[in-house]
Amino acid sequence: MPINVEIKVRLSNLPKSPQEIEEIVRNHAKNEGMILKQSDTFYNVQECRLKLRLQGDGTGDLIRYHRTVQSGINVSRYEREFVDSSEEKHAEMVNRYGIKGIVRKKRKLYLVDGTRFHFDCVEGLGDFLEVEIVLQNEDEIGTGLAEARRWMETLGINEDMMIRSTYEDMLTKIESVTPADFPEIVDVWEASVRATHDFLSESDIQYLKPLILNEYLKAVELFCIREEGKILGFLGLSPDKIEMLFVRPDARGKGVGKNLARFAIYEKGIRKVDVNEQNPQAVGFYKHIGFEVVSRSPLDPQGKPFPILSMELKK
Repeated sequence: MPINVEIKVRLSNLPKSPQEIEEIVRNHAKNEGMILKQSDTFYNVQECRLKLRLQGDGTGDLIRYHRTVQSGINVSRYEREFVDSSEEKHAEMVNRYGIKGIVRKKRKLYLVDGTRFHFDCVEGLGDFLEVEIVLQNEDEIGTGLAEARRWMETLGINEDMMIRSTYEDMLTKIESVTPADFPEIVDVWEASVRATHDFLSESDIQYLKPLILNEYLKAVELFCIREEGKILGFLGLSPDKIEMLFVRPDARGKGVGKNLARFAIYEKGIRKVDVNEQNPQAVGFYKHIGFEVVSRSPLDPQGKPFPILSMELKK
């Protein structure tokens, strides 16, 4: 069974710039960098990970794999099956297992002997580097781990930077929030508000903070997305409405808000949201994912002159 020894890091976490990292790889590579557009659909299988990778010509690869961590580095054992019709195979897999998640990415591939370097732009997550040492059998794992360590040193990667999760895990891992998370949730709220709600004064923010912590968070069902233990964004739901959706400023553009909103819509059946009219980014965000304005109030729930737009998901 083929084996990959794998390293994954966010490009923004490396000590060198993405351009410098790519230049180092390019100087070792046997190709100029191949651009690939990939869409991987994951299915609900318990005994392994199962995904169908779609190719542009209508064909695909059905890939089954198991991932473990050895010496701090990901090791995957996999089987790959070529399929003539990805559409037919997808329909079969959906009927049999159901869909767990979809990962779409643009990949730039470099080849250095038996090692693949992926410069990935992942929809909803951002930019990453994957290093895959391709092996043929178990006896080669020690050599593969040594090669991984060599590239870690060359590229300035340390273990604290490494991501053990798959892209699919990172996109779909939405967790419930507990009261122990409330202080961090308030920090995310404040950072987000300061970045997007320029119509609020400092006194407005200080007035709202204790209400958020002591009253509002307890009144909703809360969910969050974390990365490496850090809350990137959170969602607060009442039975029929998105009451809160806030994302850290440094996590914006990574699909955190979109994934939380999709969770609210598709997993919780939510179809309503109220948005500050003076926050055009939020209004545009909800319109983009299918909401429309159905009414307007000149005052917010505290009776202050911050107009609220009530929006509903289009039918």
